[in-house]
Amino acid sequence: MKTRWIDFIGLFLLLLVTGLFWGTWFALSQSISGFSPAEFIHIGKVIISNVAWPMRFILPGCLLFMLLSI
Repeated sequence: MKTRWIDFIGLFLLLLVTGLFWGTWFALSQSISGFSPAEFIHIGKVIISNVAWPMRFILPGCLLFMLLSI
């Protein structure tokens, strides 16, 4: 039963990490031609600053639980 919880937590964290990376890329790549280079860089920096704090915990936690589930 303990391994099922470890697997579940690892999968949940993996989905969060994947969603953060893929969602950000998908949102920006669909409208990249509509932004000037300066606007695009500004938006990218704002997004990075918004996700930097949660990713400090989510990404290492994901790696830890994925290793534990292996």
